[in-house]
Amino acid sequence: MNGERIAVWLVVLVCAAAAGGLLAADAYSYDANPEQVTAVEAGDDVVVERDNRGYTIASGPVTEATTGIVYYPGALVDPESYIPTLAPLAAERDVLIVVPTFPLELAIADVDRADSVRADYPAIDQWVVGGHSLGGAAACRYAAETDDLDGLVLHAAYCDVDISNRSLPTLSVQGSNDEVINADAERAARSNLPAEATIVTVEGMTHAQFGAYGPQRGDGSPAVDDATARDRLTEEWERFLDRVLERS
Repeated sequence: MNGERIAVWLVVLVCAAAAGGLLAADAYSYDANPEQVTAVEAGDDVVVERDNRGYTIASGPVTEATTGIVYYPGALVDPESYIPTLAPLAAERDVLIVVPTFPLELAIADVDRADSVRADYPAIDQWVVGGHSLGGAAACRYAAETDDLDGLVLHAAYCDVDISNRSLPTLSVQGSNDEVINADAERAARSNLPAEATIVTVEGMTHAQFGAYGPQRGDGSPAVDDATARDRLTEEWERFLDRVLERS
């Protein structure tokens, strides 16, 4: 078992180095804000389910019209942290959102995790993969090796592999007050995205506001409150899903 853990860490470190040091930026463990998670679960807008594979968020039963979203958490961030930021989208749209758990809380250790998630929901034909920070880099790596995806969403993240030749709807959302991400590396990596990619900057938003886990070491100070940041994220998600549906 120790040998397996060491092997996983070696793979992760190599991948993180290739991804521009995003793991170093996330090198502290962050727990979900329990009050915010409880508030979502206590409401009537969405249903949150959890098991040893992760968390699902939806507002109704899965049908053939449902869009599936697999969302990879940031490195060492509790996957539960993304329930408050993703639930508003599920409340507005017919989507099933799955936030998986990963070995050592590192999505980069299992970039193909979306395959098993998708296999669990054979009724869903349309799938988008996304992620936050290093989770976004892992999602991009998954997209690079998967031909039957309908979209890719990056939150405070960038692609360290070239998918510029893909005809894949892609949304990259950055925060203007994010001081965790390497902004120069993110701008340089935009050339790795498909030509049709949409890049949005949310003014005043920080790295940690893409989740609900409190302040992050090395991050900037938010100039917008969490509710406003989440409203902007939901708006961009909805615009993006409209694009995805138009292509289907």
